[in-house]
Amino acid sequence: MTPLPPGCLPTVNRQDERMHESYLKEFPGYYKTADARFVDEDGYSYIMGRTDDIINVAGHRLSAGGMEEVAASNPDVARLPNQSSSGGVAL
Repeated sequence: MTPLPPGCLPTVNRQDERMHESYLKEFPGYYKTADARFVDEDGYSYIMGRTDDIINVAGHRLSAGGMEEVAASNPDVARLPNQSSSGGVAL
């Protein structure tokens, strides 16, 4: 991967330090996209989800990916394609 060119993201709402802390500090020289992925033995990348995909409920921080993982691991839950035959979204 190639880093973003200088000036591509100069700041977020004129908060330079927050921009640096949120997007540039964790991986020096690279922009943090917050996408989670894994690379298989053949070198293919698989995007798993967002690392910042958090739902706040009554002061509790819930990961949407974590909730999907728990639901999908239950043998009573069928794993379907993203689109159901009726047009609705399925797990």
